[in-house]
Amino acid sequence: GDLTAQQKLAFTRDVIQLFAQKCRGYRTDVDVGEVLRGILTLIRRHHVRIEANYATLVVNMLCVEGLANRVCPEYNLLDASQPLLMGYKTVCGAGACTISKT
Repeated sequence: GDLTAQQKLAFTRDVIQLFAQKCRGYRTDVDVGEVLRGILTLIRRHHVRIEANYATLVVNMLCVEGLANRVCPEYNLLDASQPLLMGYKTVCGAGACTISKT
């Protein structure tokens, strides 16, 4: 079922706390795998339902991060993604991106 307002608040609080502890931004040696595993743990703990596409995306990101870490341990997925993410932010921040539900 749907989460109550109190449950949503608790989940949001825990996500904010996770990001404050584990995701300090670009060039801070963020362990993307650790952040993603933390998100999955919170989703499970708070009984948050997510669409299968998003769950698959997170699992795939864990696989990519793990592979990159084995091949090149000094490679940081978040840092390498910065130009793409900043470009997305620029384009979508200007209102050019829309999400359509099919």
